[in-house]
Amino acid sequence: EPLLAHHSHAVVETICYAQLIHGDDTTRRLQSLSDGWHRTVGMTHQELAERIQNDSIDILVDLAGHTARNRLPVFGLRPAPVQLSWLGYPNTTGLPVIDYRLTDAIADPDGADDLYTEKLIRLETGLTRYLPPADAPEPGPLPARDTARVTFGSLNNLVKLNNAVIGLWSRVLKQVPGSRLLLFRDMLQGGVEERVRVEFAQHGIEDRQLELRHERINQCSHLSVYQEIDIGLDTFPWNGHVTTCEALWMGTPVVALLGPVHRGRLSASVLHQVGLEELVAENPDDYVRIAGQLASDLEQLAQLRTGLRQRVAESALCDGPSLAREVETDYRRIWRRWCAS
Repeated sequence: EPLLAHHSHAVVETICYAQLIHGDDTTRRLQSLSDGWHRTVGMTHQELAERIQNDSIDILVDLAGHTARNRLPVFGLRPAPVQLSWLGYPNTTGLPVIDYRLTDAIADPDGADDLYTEKLIRLETGLTRYLPPADAPEPGPLPARDTARVTFGSLNNLVKLNNAVIGLWSRVLKQVPGSRLLLFRDMLQGGVEERVRVEFAQHGIEDRQLELRHERINQCSHLSVYQEIDIGLDTFPWNGHVTTCEALWMGTPVVALLGPVHRGRLSASVLHQVGLEELVAENPDDYVRIAGQLASDLEQLAQLRTGLRQRVAESALCDGPSLAREVETDYRRIWRRWCAS
């Protein structure tokens, strides 16, 4: 949305193809920001390719990759002269017909090019932008000041939990006396909750150190859970991304472990955009150290929380205009390259 909202209509005409079964308020906002909108549900790949050709699209951008209901076969029909991938899939498409991929130097550092069939275009100001929800509650004061204990937490999808993550989070809890871990997902109930408790128990963590929650308090935004979390803990080898942005917006610093490939470097990309690269750990021991240092100085942690939302708002992470200008420059460059080929 920040990209669509800040494109210069004198430079770029944006036509969107929406493989959406049901729309919502976000759909309507995106539609209002586009110069043209086509609902593609029910269209064959050939029909959609012909629609794109009739629209005279110069650069076709895929936002789905190999995820549910993608339309990658359309790209195989080459309906646009230049085709690229961005944002929705943290890996190569593996399709030679997709020419480029937008990324940044943190998510895909030097040497990562060999992992992609696409040619990488590294955005200097960061992989993407975050648009904070208008109804986000205030971060509130540091929870530890009232609870007299440090609360670590995560709202990441449970499929990102694994034994290595649980083991490292357990090390963090053991290092900080009296601390607890708050996890929030709607799946955290019944047998799922029990399995998570058993896995933490295998690493020496008692039930009293865990709060596994699946219901929102007073039906408020899920972001209100961060009002109870002092320090966020990121997952690996698949990082959070939107989850990390949300935590930072809610004043909660996030400790992230830097992985070897894109899916394990998304939080690092976000943290670099807001100037918190010191929260990115190079290895598990570093992760435990960073979490412990944050927990050991509540005064500094409280100060960080107080100013974090404004810091994020003023950072590259929320700077939609700079993303639009950079992407437009790259579009023009790759278009000229195609014209010269």
